[in-house]
Amino acid sequence: MGRKNKTKKKVTVNSQPKRERFIIPRVLVTPEVIEEMKNETLRYGSFETGGLLMGEKIVIENNYAVLIKKATGPGTMSQHSAHSFEPDVKFYQNEMKTELYRNGISYLGEWHKHPGTFNVPSQTDLNTMKEITREDATKDVIAVITTRPHMNGNGVLPEFVDTSFYYYQRGMENFVPITPEIYSMPPLKKNVKAIRKVNLSVEHILKLVQSKSLSLVTEGYLTDNGVINLVRGANNGRKVKVDLLFNSVSDETVEIQSENNVSVVVQIDKKEFKATGWQLNDMNGEFSEFDVEIIDLRESLFKRLGGLDVKENLQDKKAVLIGVGSVGSTAAAQLVKAGIGEIVMIDPDQLEIHNIIRHLCDLKDLGRNKTDAVSDKLKSINPDIKCTGFVLDFVNDFKKIQKEITDADILVVSTDTPDSRHFANMISVENNIPTVYISLHERAKTGSIYRVVPNETGCRHCLGDGQWNSEFIPGTTEYSEVTSERDIVFQPGLDTDISLVTLLGVKMIVSSLLHPKEIIAADLGANYILWNGYPGLDGSMVRLIPGGIPKNDKCDICGEAEEVELAQNSIKVKDLI
Repeated sequence: MGRKNKTKKKVTVNSQPKRERFIIPRVLVTPEVIEEMKNETLRYGSFETGGLLMGEKIVIENNYAVLIKKATGPGTMSQHSAHSFEPDVKFYQNEMKTELYRNGISYLGEWHKHPGTFNVPSQTDLNTMKEITREDATKDVIAVITTRPHMNGNGVLPEFVDTSFYYYQRGMENFVPITPEIYSMPPLKKNVKAIRKVNLSVEHILKLVQSKSLSLVTEGYLTDNGVINLVRGANNGRKVKVDLLFNSVSDETVEIQSENNVSVVVQIDKKEFKATGWQLNDMNGEFSEFDVEIIDLRESLFKRLGGLDVKENLQDKKAVLIGVGSVGSTAAAQLVKAGIGEIVMIDPDQLEIHNIIRHLCDLKDLGRNKTDAVSDKLKSINPDIKCTGFVLDFVNDFKKIQKEITDADILVVSTDTPDSRHFANMISVENNIPTVYISLHERAKTGSIYRVVPNETGCRHCLGDGQWNSEFIPGTTEYSEVTSERDIVFQPGLDTDISLVTLLGVKMIVSSLLHPKEIIAADLGANYILWNGYPGLDGSMVRLIPGGIPKNDKCDICGEAEEVELAQNSIKVKDLI
C-alpha cells in the first residue's frame, strides 16, 4: 500500500488534453455482504479492519454490471490499531483461490473501516487501487468504506454502521461514489467437510442401474465426523447431494464432473458391486479419493444376532402394544432390535414436556402423537419394520382397531388405568393371544411383569380370587397421593428404574413369542417377575416367582366352572363393544 505510481502521459489534440470517457457499471450487492461488513466492523470496535469483496462481472441487458456476492473478514493473522490495519495476506490468497473453484467468483475490490466519520477513500487507498488496476484482470475495482458515525447521549456508539460504496477504473483521477442495488441470490456453496467415508446401500445402486442412466443425483446425510450415509433410515446430519456414476467396465476411465463436490463411481465386477468415492477439493480443483462401504441393509442390520435364531423366528411375528409411554416406547424399540417384523401401537396421547425425561423420544418430538413419534424412531432402527399407530382409546375405540388386534401374536400392556388392563385381559382370553403386562408402582420404586397364556395359565383376573377390583399384585405397594388413576402417569420415577423393569418385560415378551405355548416362560423359569428398587439390607431387587399364574375356576373371565359361566355377572368382550 502507498506504492509510487509512474507518471502517465496525457494524449493531446490541438494542444488540448483528451478527456477519457468511463462507463460506470451497475453495482449489485447482496444483503449478506452488507451484514458481514457490519458485523466485522462492530466486532473490532474502535480498531480499523477490512476484508475482500468477491463476485462476478457480467452483462445485464447489454449493460456492464458488477455483482458483489461475498465479503470476507481480515483473516486470523491480521493486525489492527486505531488508525490502520494489515490484513492476513495468506488468508486473502486462499479465499480468492478457494472461491474461484468453489463458486466461480473472483476478486472485485476491498472494504475497510475508517475512524470517526471519515467515509471517503484516502490518498493511500487511491494509490493502492491504482497499483491493483495496472493488471488487466483487475482494471476496475469496488471500494467500500465503513464508519460508525453516531453516538448516543452517553457517548456510546450504537449498533449502527454506515457503508459508502466507490468505483475506480484504470485511468480515473479519483474514486466515483456509487449507490449499489440490493439483490438476493441463492446462498454460496460453503466449505464441505472432508469426506472420510460413504455408506452406500444396495438400494441406491439398484436405483442407478434401473434408471438406465450413467449418472444419478441422490441425497444423503453428512455426519459431524465426515461420513455420508446413503442408507434408508439414516437421516441424521446435514443434507448433501452426491453424484452416483455407473461404470460397467472396471478398467474404463470415468470423467468426473461434479457440481455437488462428491461423486461415487459404481462398478459391477464378477456380479459384485464395487465403488470408489471422490471429493472435489475446493482449494485446488482436484479430486481426492475416499472409502465407500456397500451395505445390504437386510443382510447386515441384524448381523450381530447371527446364531441366536431370534431374528429368524421373530420376523414373521406381530406385537400389539397397548400404551407407548415410557414403558411401551422402550419395549417397542427393543423388539425392533430383536428382529420382530410388525408392531401395532395404540395410544391416544401426545408427548408433553413432562414425558420427555423418561421416554424413548426427545424434545424434537414435543407435541407429537406418541404413536407417530415412536414410529419414526422404530423406522430409524429398521426401515423395513411394518409399523402401524392408532391415536385412539383402546377401550372406547376398540371397534375401529379390532381387526389389527385379534390376529396378534402377542399383546404388550403398559397402560395406566385398570379398565384398559382388564379389557386387554378379556381380549387376550377370548382371542387366545399371549399377553405380557408391565407395570410400575409407587414412584417406580417397585414394578411387576407377568405373563398370561390363555388355556395354559390363569389370566390376570385370576389374581386375587377372581375379583374385578383386585388390581394390584398382593405384596406390592400401590400408588399413593393420587386423586384418580390417571394421576399415576404423573408420578415421579427415574427412567433407570422404569427401563430396568421394561427390559425384564422385553425378555419375557421375546420368550413368549419364541415359545408361545409354554406354560412357564422359557429361559426365565417363571411367569412372574417382581422388581423392588429399594429392598433394604435383607431384601432382593429382582424376584422370579416360580411356576405360572394358577388358574382360578371361579374367575369370571377364564373360569371353567359351570356356575361361573351362567352367572349374571359374567362379562364378555362382546357385551362391551
